[in-house]
Amino acid sequence: MTMPRWWRLPAAALSLTAAVGGLVVTAAVEPQPVTTGSFSVSGDPGDYISQGQSWSYSTSNGDAMETLSSSSSFIRIAVHGADDRLWTLAFDAPGTPDQPVPGQPAVLAPGTYTEVHAVGSNGRGPGLEVTGNHASCGDNVSGSFTIINAVFGPGDYVQTFDATFEQDCREGEPTPDVVHTTRGEVHISNPPPPPGRAPSPTPESSPPPPIVASGSLSFTGDPDDWISQGMTYSYDVSNGDALYADSQSGRKITISVISYNGDDWRLTFIAPGTQLISPGTYTSAPHAITQLDNGPGLELTGEGRACGAIAGSFTIINAVLGPPEGYVQTFDATFEQHCEAGETAARGEVHISNPPAPPESNAPPTPESASDPTAKPVATINPISAPLLLIGATVVAGGVLLVTVLLVTVGLILVNRARPGPGRR
Repeated sequence: MTMPRWWRLPAAALSLTAAVGGLVVTAAVEPQPVTTGSFSVSGDPGDYISQGQSWSYSTSNGDAMETLSSSSSFIRIAVHGADDRLWTLAFDAPGTPDQPVPGQPAVLAPGTYTEVHAVGSNGRGPGLEVTGNHASCGDNVSGSFTIINAVFGPGDYVQTFDATFEQDCREGEPTPDVVHTTRGEVHISNPPPPPGRAPSPTPESSPPPPIVASGSLSFTGDPDDWISQGMTYSYDVSNGDALYADSQSGRKITISVISYNGDDWRLTFIAPGTQLISPGTYTSAPHAITQLDNGPGLELTGEGRACGAIAGSFTIINAVLGPPEGYVQTFDATFEQHCEAGETAARGEVHISNPPAPPESNAPPTPESASDPTAKPVATINPISAPLLLIGATVVAGGVLLVTVLLVTVGLILVNRARPGPGRR
């Protein structure tokens, strides 16, 4: 079977986002279908994820699997069983090639990793996340995993990945006093990457979205809501938080937030079908943000948390977009998101206000030399220096003329003296 159109890898995992010099840089990544793979999981009687049962899936039995990898240091695996159950697994190396941890591997190499934390809340790994049956451990994760084999190719291609894991869900605050364990293994085998597969996108491959001059994002959630964790969040440019807004072809708007204390959130709205973003109320069926053609779409992610299936609604109060394409001048909206299409929800609102975009340049094409790297530069003369150059040229020309006259005169004199006078021989 194939992944249903409303279930793909969580959108937060499908875009690699980093704060670079205060700017948000995003590189889109597409999930990779698994040719041959299997996943099995079981757990303790009180385990939320497995529900104390054993589950087994395989592509040979019609179950679907997809992967996403980043720089060979992170892999997320999605499993959609023929029984219509949804599962995700994520493994995170202690470091990355760009941010190595002394004495720890920067990629997912074979070995056993202990003292793991939740993916997204662990800083520099090792990280582990196993979700299923509409349940997750949140940030209360410990345990270990063993990578038996891992072969990655260009463009974050996953050729082979075999691993076992034990995830402990901890309960109790502030000191967890109850632990439920989920155990399992995953095996992935794909053919070698096709020749010419493009390398992984880099931050430089995508320009940063425009920063918002004036804006705010606020939301809260029910006690059991996975995204908000039942807390209230509020961010505003006037308080030192950074907001970025970008529109794609007028039918998708993405707002990113990097707060002054390091919080990181992303909110995306997608208009239905081929419609453009416009005022109105939209109700979305369960979906994932990768399925743009299924709109209307909504997704709120952040702090390492994302949903698989999402349902909800949003109301666009005001929207003024471009030109140029991608520019968001004004945007006001409210939203309600239900993670895994459940009862609990996150609710909030966003407001964006930017000055009108500067007019697009209609200047005539530049001279041919401007686009020809081999052309010689064209000299320009400052109006103030022009008279001086004219005077200098006059002086030089006059000097040459004077010297020429003198030479001619002297030559004539010498010729006349050398010529015999009358009667001389």
